[in-house]
Amino acid sequence: MDINQRLLAAFKVEHVEHLEGIRSCLAQWEQAGGTPNFNEAFRRAHSLKGAARVTGLLPVEALAHQLESVFALLRAKAQPIDSEVLHALRAALDWIEDAAAELLEGRQPTDAGRLLAGLHELLGSDPPRNDGPPADSQRDR
Repeated sequence: MDINQRLLAAFKVEHVEHLEGIRSCLAQWEQAGGTPNFNEAFRRAHSLKGAARVTGLLPVEALAHQLESVFALLRAKAQPIDSEVLHALRAALDWIEDAAAELLEGRQPTDAGRLLAGLHELLGSDPPRNDGPPADSQRDR
């Protein structure tokens, strides 16, 4: 098994753990009615972004980066999130899960542009500029 295959094998396990961890943070907020652990959610989004970058899964990296930015914004504003924001975050996590599966199978995921724009609109921030590679690209190995 070459290094790329090893990295992809590790990503298959690791991305699920990070997604479950973020979902757990959001669920704790819903159950307790308090402030979610944005530090933990941010850390997991950051780790997911790095793992996707190392494996060359650029669409997953791009959305994970935006999730990281959203959690940083929420943490900095110290504001509670409402059900609309929670729904948008869950949709982003679902997209990452589906996109990772598609990319690992050699297929291209659906575009996440509207999802990203929706997250930023809900939070009152400007959508990120897309100066990187197209969302449907995957780094050559």
